[in-house]
Amino acid sequence: MKEKFNPEHRHILSIADHHKRWEQLLKLNSIDHNSFRVLFSVETLATMEWKEPTPDRLNELLDLKIKGKRLAVKFDDIVNMVQVVWPLQLAKREVQKMRLLWEPEEWKRFPIGSIALPIVGCITTWWAFETILNDIAGILRDVRAPNLTEGTRLCIEEKTAAVDNRGRVVEKTIFQPIEARIRFLFHFATGQVLQSSDAIWGKVLALKKARDMTIHRLAKEGTGEASLAQLHEAVSEGLNGVSKILQRIFSETAEFQGRHAYRYISYWGCEVEDPIFWDGKEGDGFYFGPAKSRIADIINVLAPEPTLVRRGGIWGK
Repeated sequence: MKEKFNPEHRHILSIADHHKRWEQLLKLNSIDHNSFRVLFSVETLATMEWKEPTPDRLNELLDLKIKGKRLAVKFDDIVNMVQVVWPLQLAKREVQKMRLLWEPEEWKRFPIGSIALPIVGCITTWWAFETILNDIAGILRDVRAPNLTEGTRLCIEEKTAAVDNRGRVVEKTIFQPIEARIRFLFHFATGQVLQSSDAIWGKVLALKKARDMTIHRLAKEGTGEASLAQLHEAVSEGLNGVSKILQRIFSETAEFQGRHAYRYISYWGCEVEDPIFWDGKEGDGFYFGPAKSRIADIINVLAPEPTLVRRGGIWGK
């Protein structure tokens, strides 16, 4: 399909520095969303080639797109591109919904849903963090396999040597304390130490504490207004901490630094606050870009049925 695109923004694709180019794209999104989505889809298509796109290649793809030419993309390339940070996109979406309902104090009208949203955001964010860390560990384990010590491999895979009931040495699965595992994987990837004094570490620990409290609620006291506000803060700040740790891993790990696709994932997945989702409402083309929820959509989920009121002894809308 032919997209609505203002040619005066074409010069953005000629910026060789990808980070500066993407910063200009974000600014464009606030003033000309249609042109932004065209250029962002070009960036995404180019990145799926798993090599550094040149300005010439970006402009070539743009010409094909604005002329309405069909471009074939392997499904596996889409999966490889998105799967790495897809859990984080889901977490960003849940936290976005939580913030949207909380900020105007709509939660007072929808108390049950308002308690559910930060709980879902909390659990989803922590799940995303562990999932992506384990994916990163698996990628680096395979890449660095020739130089790995046996002890490091066992730690990555959460295993230890043990003796079975037949006297043989076998590998046994163990579960490491999660705080220690995060530090270990961060150091294994980047060579840097995640300091206890780092602000991002404090945010992650607060999120971990909130997550532990929210998944063990049976027979516990109800959530009051003050603790609900604290949960919102822990989830919002926790997502920020999680994103920054992952961004540091992508930007400070040698194997990721040298690949354009991982720089793309680091910026649009970890640095950009809004979730990146396929936009199925704008046109029928292939599009990935930052997406925002609408409060009306959230309220429709929390309270899908119209309120019934009693007028003159008759119940109605």
